[in-house]
Amino acid sequence: MLKIGVEDVDGELLKGGGGIANGRPSHKQSEKDVGKDLGAGWKEQVSYKDGKEVPYGTKGSTRPDWCNGNTCGVEVKNYNIATNLNGLINNVSKQALQRAENLPAGMQQRVIIDVRGQTVTPTQERTIIKGIVEKSNGVIDPTSIRFKR
Repeated sequence: MLKIGVEDVDGELLKGGGGIANGRPSHKQSEKDVGKDLGAGWKEQVSYKDGKEVPYGTKGSTRPDWCNGNTCGVEVKNYNIATNLNGLINNVSKQALQRAENLPAGMQQRVIIDVRGQTVTPTQERTIIKGIVEKSNGVIDPTSIRFKR
């Protein structure tokens, strides 16, 4: 289980992590902060195509935000949940399906949604999780989706 300064859908704190005091972080800041939370052994923006690591920018390749060898790819998302919940669901699902074809066999895909600076209800969290699982045809498991607060 990934435990990195995020809360599960019931709001249980998994591991403390520094927040953003004034408003929402940028998407780049979200990626940076998650990288710090993950710790050693994780590499940023590794490219894969047809199950193999390839040079950055290879045409048709995919790049999870963070990878730990060939065991786990983490995608970090920072969307305005109040105005773009469906965009989040659609984007994550589309990426997951495309990545399933290009990541190494057995690599688990995980998603961390940075909701710092937002009020997100448990109902919205459940909607996001259900939507991603359904639209990704189960490529993303519900236990692989976390919310960073």
